[in-house]
Amino acid sequence: MRLIFTIFAILCVSLASLSGSSIQDTNSSFVIQNNIDNSRFIRSKESDEQSSIWYIIAALLSMGLILYAFRKISTQKAKSIGGVRVGEYLKTDLHSHLMPDIDDGVDSLEESIAIIREFEKLGYTKLIVTPHIMSHRYPNSSKIILAKLRAVNNLVVENRINIELEASAEYFLDDHLIELIAQRDILTFADNYLLFELSYASLPINLDSMIEFMIEHGYRPVLAHPERYLYMIGDIERYRSLKRAGVLFQLNINSLAGYYSEEVKRFAQILIDKGMIDFVGSDTHHMRHFKTMQQTVKTDLFRSIFQKNNILNQTL
Repeated sequence: MRLIFTIFAILCVSLASLSGSSIQDTNSSFVIQNNIDNSRFIRSKESDEQSSIWYIIAALLSMGLILYAFRKISTQKAKSIGGVRVGEYLKTDLHSHLMPDIDDGVDSLEESIAIIREFEKLGYTKLIVTPHIMSHRYPNSSKIILAKLRAVNNLVVENRINIELEASAEYFLDDHLIELIAQRDILTFADNYLLFELSYASLPINLDSMIEFMIEHGYRPVLAHPERYLYMIGDIERYRSLKRAGVLFQLNINSLAGYYSEEVKRFAQILIDKGMIDFVGSDTHHMRHFKTMQQTVKTDLFRSIFQKNNILNQTL
């Protein structure tokens, strides 16, 4: 199909060139014919005007075909993303809760391995697991998380699952996080990215200063599922302000399925349409999450992410 569009474009350009040449030849004949027959000059002038019109039409048509071809290529590329092997494109999932008995994620090592095996089938080559660190609910530490990572990794090797497993954390934005940053006791991923989440109840009054604190200490803040904070939905300027401050956004894939609510789904689409998404993550806690994601990655809404946003999963 692309070849056909290209041939059409070349033909149109060639036609335009021929039309231009005929104009020059006709112009030369104008002077001669003017001395012989004024009526012929008038007819030649009319022919010249018609040739100019056809030249413009041919040029516009060729430009239109070229633009259409590029649009078609972009659309086909987006359609190739998603489906049963979406991981071959994304490579890395950066948000999941696959460490048993550590937070609200999987209940057992067996469940963890079963889900990791399913990620492999989707084509993923790396999982960055991110247990919650919440001082008031899940008082995990880097030491606890890394110990659990070793246990899961041993089973990944034993089961010959071809996936690289790394550990970071999903940090709750509170005073405890500030203490951990000051102590340099942070589990980051890739280029010093720090995944953090906000309260679902209300906007932290010191949000801006805490983001500034992260950046001053060399971290690159990544806000987990920005589409899920209902108190901010609709305030797009607040999101623009966060982006200007240096915050990157990680969208939950299942938000596009209406898994959390239709309101969350609608706002997720707004963020996508405005090109504000940097990462997509599964936020998988159990097999039900994974099964929903399997279906969501087949949708046009999911594929639209890659048409309108610069997704960085492959860089991790």
